Amino acid sequence: DFFGLEAKSAIAFEDSPNRSKAARAAGMHTVIVPNELTQNLSFDDYSLRIHSMLEIEFERLLHILNASLSRNAASQSCYMTG
Repeated sequence: DFFGLEAKSAIAFEDSPNRSKAARAAGMHTVIVPNELTQNLSFDDYSLRIHSMLEIEFERLLHILNASLSRNAASQSCYMTG
């Protein structure tokens, strides 16, 4: 509500499992971008996992998230490789 958006219209970029979990619980799309300390930790229930913010263009990210919603697979996780 702070930005005038519903949670389902927001995207959280997270590198922490706890913050990722909180974002998903709030109803946000969650893109996991682990750092050196969190890359080997278990992340549950996220929309997409990438290795770097440079890995994907924002427009492609939106396309992936929208496609996920249209398939009613928002609760399933995607993992980008290269």
